[in-house]
Amino acid sequence: MSERNKFHMSRRDLLKTGGLTAGLLLSSELVGCAHFFSDDSHQAKNPEILNSTGFVITDINSEKQIPGGSLRSRYDTPTKLLFSNFSGTKINENVSLAFMPHQTIQNPQVKDQFVSIQKWGKNAVIFNFNNPTELKKFVPPEGFVFFGHGAFTPDGRQVMISSSSVEDSRGEVLIYDVKTQVIIYRISTMGSFPHEIQLSKDGQTLFVMNAGFKKADRYSEETDFPSIAKIDLKARKVVGKVISPLKEDYSHFVTADERNFVFMGTGVQGSLSIMGPDQFVNLTQDPLLKGQLIGEALSGRVLRDGQHALITLNESHKVVLIDIPNGRVLKAFTAHNPHGIAFYGQEPEMLISRGNRKDFLIFSPEKNELVKLTNFKEVPSEAATKWIAGGPHFTEIIWPEA
Repeated sequence: MSERNKFHMSRRDLLKTGGLTAGLLLSSELVGCAHFFSDDSHQAKNPEILNSTGFVITDINSEKQIPGGSLRSRYDTPTKLLFSNFSGTKINENVSLAFMPHQTIQNPQVKDQFVSIQKWGKNAVIFNFNNPTELKKFVPPEGFVFFGHGAFTPDGRQVMISSSSVEDSRGEVLIYDVKTQVIIYRISTMGSFPHEIQLSKDGQTLFVMNAGFKKADRYSEETDFPSIAKIDLKARKVVGKVISPLKEDYSHFVTADERNFVFMGTGVQGSLSIMGPDQFVNLTQDPLLKGQLIGEALSGRVLRDGQHALITLNESHKVVLIDIPNGRVLKAFTAHNPHGIAFYGQEPEMLISRGNRKDFLIFSPEKNELVKLTNFKEVPSEAATKWIAGGPHFTEIIWPEA
């Protein structure tokens, strides 16, 4: 077998030789840098951590896709969820849904309880990992749709979901009681089409990305200035905003210090900026990215050093490493259709999924490269070999035991 072809084996064959996370099909552009790293430098430091932690992501490999369907009808496609631990020794694909969830989140207090949330739709459900057929629904208010992201309160008793008015695009965070699935609070986000939401480290503040576009079309020319709304959960109101000076649409964000935010765009021209009290940097003008971006900056994670962020730009076929304090791009990797990013257990490495591809990539902060990761057990289930990692977001999880 040639050196090049061994990186283009089928994922089924790769899984037979090394397990889920060893089955890394690197694009030809990355083979050069990946091949020169020794396997010894990327062995699992703590196999037990990789057995007990993992991820959940939407599996879009469905035979019921709607050909030529509209944006909204596509999100009504029946799907499954794929749960896996990071060592690839535990696989669960028993959760079937009547819609395509944008994100699935885990209750921090009840590890076998999950909520899946639709974007552009009225579907959000809560279920038990060990009894996935009993799905309980959250219902949005009349005239509102869920907008894809959610977060549990630290005590696990409430779940917060981003939503938007169909009529005028105004945003609300809907807070539901987990036990009864009843809305107990509705909080205005002071913006349009709120999408990603993240809880502060102390659990007291909710950060909400108001996307900025005013119509149910991410390529609409009618936009507003996007913003991060800071919601005081005790007062149940917006107490501050970080507003973009660019009239572009953004949907996702990451933050290390809860003061400076990486705004991740969804527009045709590609949008990626750092905004905070002391800086505004339009990263699309960085020498490593200028003139090369199109479409969405989809997913991101702040590295464990709190200074750098890894961002996927799926339609630009790039993964970028950003220096947040200094407002610059350190590296721009070429990678076909990168999607979700997850911390790889408690390791410094990060796992990257790729849309409509049956493979993963690994980013190593120690080497600042995308590399191979080896030395994992064979996956006992063939379910993963049929999986297409097309869901937009990983969610890291603690593996729920029966």
